Amino acid sequence: MRGATRLSVAAALAALALVGCRATIDSEDLEDQIKQGVEAQTDAQVSSVECPDDVAPEAGATFECTATADDGSTATITVTQKDDQG
Repeated sequence: MRGATRLSVAAALAALALVGCRATIDSEDLEDQIKQGVEAQTDAQVSSVECPDDVAPEAGATFECTATADDGSTATITVTQKDDQG
């Protein structure tokens, strides 16, 4: 994942919109969306994405997820929440 130390993935924001008014962000759905977004925007094949399980919806809040490529390289994905609806 060359040059992918920090990625802002639009798909991650779309995934956040899908989780509604839950007490925490649905990390599994978000991880799937990030994986798809990274693969669509880069030549990397992503083997996994890990996001925290305890993120509360909060407008403007950020948190980080880690993507791991098939070759073992990693990238930090910074996710910014667009609203407090998740």
